[in-house]
Amino acid sequence: MPIIGIYASAFLRNFPNGIYIPEGGSAEYLRFSDDTISSVASSGAFGLYYSMAATSNSGVAAYFAGDGNGSTTRYKISFTTRLASSLTALQTAIALAGGVSNNGTAGYFLGGQTSGTPTYTSAIQKTNYSTDGTSTISATLSAAKAFESATFSNKSTAGYGIGGAISGNYTSTSDKLTYSNETRSAVSGFDYFIWTAAGFAYSDVCGYIAGGSTGSLTTTTYKFTFSNETKATTTAMPVETGSAGSTSNINTAGYVVGGQSNATYGLKTTRKIAFSNDSWSLLSAQTAVGLAYYAVAGNSGAF
Repeated sequence: MPIIGIYASAFLRNFPNGIYIPEGGSAEYLRFSDDTISSVASSGAFGLYYSMAATSNSGVAAYFAGDGNGSTTRYKISFTTRLASSLTALQTAIALAGGVSNNGTAGYFLGGQTSGTPTYTSAIQKTNYSTDGTSTISATLSAAKAFESATFSNKSTAGYGIGGAISGNYTSTSDKLTYSNETRSAVSGFDYFIWTAAGFAYSDVCGYIAGGSTGSLTTTTYKFTFSNETKATTTAMPVETGSAGSTSNINTAGYVVGGQSNATYGLKTTRKIAFSNDSWSLLSAQTAVGLAYYAVAGNSGAF
């Protein structure tokens, strides 16, 4: 069984650096200042889970939920100590859900696959960052979805879930969660059928939707402008990629880590896009093992 791969638990970012947290507690560290990867100390008692969802209370801790074919498991990992602790269970079991965060206030797990015979849910489950408690908000997704394709936040304004799967088929249905009143609305500016894409945000400027599958894996990259909620293509990724982890150094660059290509399941490479000119590059540093289907949370410090 791979150390990270499909059974991976997490990829964390600890400003101005990044942390890969594989199963069993050992870790690799991505340093944003020079884009190098090295080993770090144990992450503590974090279980062997895959297909988790993640949110981040930037500057404080990362939160992970669900696993496998559907679970109510929740974990918290401190960005300061890098130690994990278990939290009270979710109200609905999930796997392959999306995660968005209103930093400093709450994180939200969007939909997901429930336990038992694979079915999907439209529930939005909330983690209150001040208490670590969980609840299900009254708003729901536009449809029961899993494999939430790309998720990202316009800082403290709204979270977005782009594409994904409905009844096992990829979809263009996308949702916006307005944080101030916890209402959900449709995103009309993204009409592209896709799942398993990577998603990350450039501050409050735009979100990126990179790669994913539209029936086959793609290198296509979109920018989703927050001010008018429209999409436009930008520079394509150097390798077609799906099921990857992703995060951003919020004002500088986005990173797509691992995933699968048409030729390889479990890539060791990291792709980086510079926000200044949307140019992609492949980092020379590689992870120790190939990665796919794992949760991602980021820490850019308080903002």
